[in-house]
Amino acid sequence: MSEPEHQRRRIRLDGLDLRTATLMAAPLTITLPTLRAAVPCLLLAILLGPSVGTILSGRDLQQPETLDPGNLNVLSEWLLRLITLSIVGLSALVVGERCLRRDRQWPDTGQLWLITAFAIFAVGNVLVPGLLGAEPGFQRNYFYVSLVLLAIYARRTDGAMLLIDVLKWTLVGFMVASFVYAAVSPWAALRTYAPELRLPLVPFRFWGLGPNANAMGPLALVLMLLLFVRPIERRAANVLAHVVAWAVLLLAQSQTAWLATLLIVPPLLFYRSWLRRFGEIRWRPSTGLLVATLGVAVGLAVLGVALLLQGMPGSRIEPTSGLTGYGELLTGRGSIWRVAIKIFLEHPMFGYGLSTWTLDFRTALGMPFATSAHNQWLQALSVAGICGFVAVSIYIAVLVALSFGRAASLSGGLAPSLMALTVLRCLTEVPLDMGTLLVVDVVIHGLLFAVLLDRRGLSAIRPLVVPEPSPSRSSPRRHDPEPAPVRRTGLYIR
Repeated sequence: MSEPEHQRRRIRLDGLDLRTATLMAAPLTITLPTLRAAVPCLLLAILLGPSVGTILSGRDLQQPETLDPGNLNVLSEWLLRLITLSIVGLSALVVGERCLRRDRQWPDTGQLWLITAFAIFAVGNVLVPGLLGAEPGFQRNYFYVSLVLLAIYARRTDGAMLLIDVLKWTLVGFMVASFVYAAVSPWAALRTYAPELRLPLVPFRFWGLGPNANAMGPLALVLMLLLFVRPIERRAANVLAHVVAWAVLLLAQSQTAWLATLLIVPPLLFYRSWLRRFGEIRWRPSTGLLVATLGVAVGLAVLGVALLLQGMPGSRIEPTSGLTGYGELLTGRGSIWRVAIKIFLEHPMFGYGLSTWTLDFRTALGMPFATSAHNQWLQALSVAGICGFVAVSIYIAVLVALSFGRAASLSGGLAPSLMALTVLRCLTEVPLDMGTLLVVDVVIHGLLFAVLLDRRGLSAIRPLVVPEPSPSRSSPRRHDPEPAPVRRTGLYIR
């Protein structure tokens, strides 16, 4: 056997061994690319999981006792547990895979600020009240949201475009299915409670497949924001999606969602038109502006506390009072806010603990409907005291600063819009609460988190103008009477 033939045979055998090794290692390596879809799967499970439980639970909005979140049948309860277990398992897999990878990519300054501020927020509102609160103790569900956000942080190099596209189409299908569900089972999707109605000719609030109307309104606004940033290619489908979003927004009759729409959508449209005409806005929030923003927020909080303290009898909580005799500000939130303030006055430094606003605590107060303080700052004060209030203020300040930084132009205005929606909902809801996993607020929080971590850009804003290269001095001069034409390439955003 000649030497060249022997070498060729050896190379052929080595190639066969290499292909065999590749096929044997395929089941191990195929898991890494599929983790790119882990973040969309996590948020979709959080969004759609409770809807399946709603259908199986046989909800009746005309019966007040069925509105209690703890009133679930066995099938719905075990289904939600299975979904929660899947979300926690996938999140742990993503975080563990990132920790074991050798090609670690260190975060940039903005990403480092975000994860540091979130760590401060989690420590101040979970660990501190769990250890030092008036009723110390931990609940495992308080760590689920943190694990999901850590998974989003671990996949920060994937960008947010896939998540936005998947979430956009899912919300369209979710709202269309909600209308179908309302036509088939109106008692489970339409609530005809007169004190909550705001439109004169609409005798119901649209719940659809969502947990309540106050969740459907923000979801409709989020869908509109996603359609502005990443519109559907087919014009008819895009118009239909906008119609569905506006219909849900109006029929849900959420005052907070209406106010957020008026304050967010016009500036977003103006900002995107500015980007199309003039390109990137190289503005960064100065320290003075950030301090002024925090000063206004603290001033409004102090003013709200002063107004709520007027006429409040004493500072001791009466376990069965419920404070039902006072004026109902914002459909019952006034009495809940007063209770939250009284809890804070009794335990000012570290709050009452993580057991605040649980079912047993609400039952002792005589307010089973008060699932939270309905204000993010009052929630922090009642659960974690001054420590939690400072931590949540730092986190919101960092969200505001990053949203108006480079992320504003990279996301086409989506980052500041989601941030504004979150801050507005902080006035009447608890969108940053980590005590419950399967809620709409976690989806919006996770979407904002992913957008702020993205460094690739999300949407096409303006045409990229690239001039033809000018001839060098050494090259012979052209005899063209006109300058070189301008060549336009695809759409981009920087």
